[in-house]
Amino acid sequence: MVDRLEMRFEWADGAGMRDAALACTMARLEIRVGNACVTLAYDRANRSAVEGAYISLLPLATWAVDCWWFAWYEGPRSSWVRSLRQAASAAEARWHRRHGWLAFREGFALPQVVFSSAADDVVRVDWFADRSEAGSMPLAFLSQGSALVAREQAQTELSRIVEAVLARCDGMQDVRLTELRDRWEIIRSASPSEAVICQRAALLGFDGLDSDEVDDELAALLEAPQVETTVFEELLDVVDDPSPARLADQATRFGRLLDRARGAPDYSRATGSWSAARECVGGATWRLAVSTRLCPRAGAPTGRA
Repeated sequence: MVDRLEMRFEWADGAGMRDAALACTMARLEIRVGNACVTLAYDRANRSAVEGAYISLLPLATWAVDCWWFAWYEGPRSSWVRSLRQAASAAEARWHRRHGWLAFREGFALPQVVFSSAADDVVRVDWFADRSEAGSMPLAFLSQGSALVAREQAQTELSRIVEAVLARCDGMQDVRLTELRDRWEIIRSASPSEAVICQRAALLGFDGLDSDEVDDELAALLEAPQVETTVFEELLDVVDDPSPARLADQATRFGRLLDRARGAPDYSRATGSWSAARECVGGATWRLAVSTRLCPRAGAPTGRA
């Protein structure tokens, strides 16, 4: 079942704050997924339950644009998404920084919410309660759960926050706002081919807008129409946290494997899909090429972290 995500906010007074951009974007934020109130919390000062948090929306808008493609197109590294505080490896912690709010809250009481790809046009939303009884934060979040949400509807909710922050701070001179505005415009104006590159790069955990992570050669591979998206999904079955350098080096090897497939007798009967190409080349050859070039522990295929 797909639930509805609602992110309700109303501007609040940020008087007394030294940071003008954070003060300008102070708001009461209330988040609901289906019947669950994600922002349900215990207010330590008033010793009562509240359903909204007073935060600056600038850090949340920054997360939205920095992690836009990851949130919608990179899936979890296992069937079970656990809290960043329980991350068992550096790779899992890095995944959380691409998908969750905890690293972006900038001192505000914000629940730990994590977005990740679940299926076509659907995203998974996980949120976690604060386990500690004591803490320096004014709120202790009480709600915990997981739900599926329509990707387009989730994108609309986060887009509203980004647009509201930019409108609220119109005319204000701040490097964070400039970067937010520029990156948001790049996302909004992405051509179909640029969007495909960013989506497939995100699936692998790379930022398609960062030339240090996705160079021209890798971008050409990601954009190639003859290589189905399933190739990158299957690649993750044998690669544990691939590095950009190793994947870029692998780009030419993908091409060679496809060339070999095209020359195979059975390829003429195939549809040109990656699955058919891999079958013609030979699963063992493909698996060895991928695992030895991309796996940090070269030589031995590994599953997702």
